Amino acid sequence: MDPSDPLLVRAVGGGLMAGGMALQGWGRYHLRKVGFMSGFDLATIRPPFQPTSEGPYHVMTHPMYVGAVALIAGMGLAAWGGWEGAALALAALPHYRNRAVLEGALVRQRRQALMEATVAKRLFEEMSQTGTPDEPSQPAQNERTE
Repeated sequence: MDPSDPLLVRAVGGGLMAGGMALQGWGRYHLRKVGFMSGFDLATIRPPFQPTSEGPYHVMTHPMYVGAVALIAGMGLAAWGGWEGAALALAALPHYRNRAVLEGALVRQRRQALMEATVAKRLFEEMSQTGTPDEPSQPAQNERTE
């Protein structure tokens, strides 16, 4: 087969489009499962959001962005039937890279906040059970240490 055959290039583009849409759908399913979004509105975040590591997020950090780039590359290949059509994906990469960096920082902040809240909750529960926090024992001031 000739790699410059327009029919082959369009078939590869169709496969990339299908794979990109499937990856995005799988990612959306897992984001809805943990309460990140409702329906197809990406801007609707329902607190408390807990980062997920299930499904495609177990394999990669940003499957929705990878799926979007694959979809755009596939559209370029399928529409023009030439490999230069995939240059559309290259034009979209800076946008998705910036979003991925910002989103990564947000997820790290959320994970840190969840960790701090968990530690605070454990300390509160410990204090509730014992009445006082665990403190190292100190000798009384009027006692002599020898």
